[in-house]
Amino acid sequence: METYDIIVIGAGPGGIAAAKEARRLGASVALIEKEKIGGVCLNRGCIPTKSLINKAKVFKETQKNISKGIFRGSINAEWSKILEDAISVVKINHGGMENAVKSIGIELYYGKAAILFGNKVMVKKNNGQEIELDYKKGVVVATGSEPKRFEEFSQFEGDAVLYSDDIFKLQELPKKILIVGGGAMGCEFASLFANLNAEVILVEYFSTLLPKILDEDFSRNTIMREFKKPPKKINVITGASLKNIDKDNFGKITVALSDNQFLEVDKILIAVGRTVNLEVLSDLKLEDIVGKSIVFIGDAKSVNGMAYVAEKEGVDAVNFLIKEVSCEFCIHTNSLICSSRTMEISQCFSKNIAIPYIVFSDPEIAVVGLTEKSAAEKGIKVKIAKYLYRQMGRSHCDGEIAGEVKMLVSAGSDKVIGVQLFGACATEIIQIASILMHTGMNYQEWIEMIWPHPVYCEIFKEALKNLK
Repeated sequence: METYDIIVIGAGPGGIAAAKEARRLGASVALIEKEKIGGVCLNRGCIPTKSLINKAKVFKETQKNISKGIFRGSINAEWSKILEDAISVVKINHGGMENAVKSIGIELYYGKAAILFGNKVMVKKNNGQEIELDYKKGVVVATGSEPKRFEEFSQFEGDAVLYSDDIFKLQELPKKILIVGGGAMGCEFASLFANLNAEVILVEYFSTLLPKILDEDFSRNTIMREFKKPPKKINVITGASLKNIDKDNFGKITVALSDNQFLEVDKILIAVGRTVNLEVLSDLKLEDIVGKSIVFIGDAKSVNGMAYVAEKEGVDAVNFLIKEVSCEFCIHTNSLICSSRTMEISQCFSKNIAIPYIVFSDPEIAVVGLTEKSAAEKGIKVKIAKYLYRQMGRSHCDGEIAGEVKMLVSAGSDKVIGVQLFGACATEIIQIASILMHTGMNYQEWIEMIWPHPVYCEIFKEALKNLK
């Protein structure tokens, strides 16, 4: 029986960060992965999907330039080649990740893990062999999440119905696709397929897209309006849900929505979020781990889908277990997981830290800090600043004129407390807003900074000049 100071279950971004931190602190470490190193992020999520999104956007831009007469000829999107290229990115990263882990003395096990009583973890390899490991300091659980499934439509899975993790199983580009769920994944996939000239129907149960992170006015009047504009081919339906699926002997798929609409589509992609994966608990119940040296991080604790959050939590968890460093999220993690499966982004770390949330739609969406609704709930009165992308020189240079920023300034402190951004490079420049918010600068100091020109981040300065 092998004994380690720290056992990490799950070799995704959070798990790898935890294992590396443990080794940095001099601990012996076992890292257990059920499938492939890198987790969902590398294998089916963050990395390969962004490759797909990039190729689709290039295709759209090339078509636009052809229509303007800048380029000549015609082009077609080869879905199989787009998939192949995205998968190649994944393969390149696998080898490098494994070598990086093993080179610093982390013992890597492939197999299904189960936490047992008595400071033990069982690893069942794919060949059926079982290995029992002991731990001295603790276990970091970084098992991630899996797509939420509709059991009532299970007979259609793999054929008519796909989930977000199944995108690489799609054999050909659908001409017409229904996407269920208007969150981050739904918006990203809607943009992807629309940019490849597919007709997209995006269905969201709530009245607006991304209802948990955006103000209703910003979602409805900015994002939803832009999504519906031709030539995007995205039909946004809100206040509805998937009610029924029917497939006839000829393969024709008909869906019924809760608002009594009936639609014929080629494929259905369900992207209604993800759920915690807790199969590692084996015979243990959640209440059995309260107060024990078992710490859950990332999506295994509460689903937020942010790899960078999981990485930070992994580092903090190891310091909590080894150095007994105080860590707010670590102390409360087990009770949180027992009581809830979802958390607000602001709850991931100290409430003094603003965590950006990004969506790789087209245009991109990025959020940091409070919304009007959350500010009101906290009793904070706000002033609003807005500015359009089409008002900036850089936007016209790049042909990226769609988009807007909405900024919230505390009426009491004059500090920027929230930013909602929709437009080109939003996922990159949101960090500038996050850093400046963290400094505690008032909005006038933002304006007085010397900003380079022409760049997209100028939008923050220009918006604040129009503060009302």
